[in-house]
Amino acid sequence: MASITIRNLDDHIKQRLRVRAAEHGRSM
Repeated sequence: MASITIRNLDDHIKQRLRVRAAEHGRSM
């Protein structure tokens, strides 16, 4: 249960970082 929550948070963080990088014009 906890691992799933951490997994979802990790995916959300990765998505936010990807969007932020895209806004700065960087490719990941």
